[in-house]
Amino acid sequence: AGADIRAAIALGACFAPTSLGVASNALNAGNVANTPVGQLIVSTCVVDDVIGLILLSMLEVIVKEDAQVFDYFIPIISSVGYLLVL
Repeated sequence: AGADIRAAIALGACFAPTSLGVASNALNAGNVANTPVGQLIVSTCVVDDVIGLILLSMLEVIVKEDAQVFDYFIPIISSVGYLLVL
């Protein structure tokens, strides 16, 4: 008894990105930003943000009524391509 699966995915994608600003302030306040654990937390936040952006870009495909299977892979392929160019 809930919402449509598309609405649930859209809501989850909207709340997926983390706030690196809040995490970095907390790490700096605890003097752990330059430790291995602090760097792991920062890199995890970045990876989480990238995955969140991929989910947000896939929302356009999810709301389509007649989406093809290849349409779901376009955001992933373009994200990986962008990372390879960098």
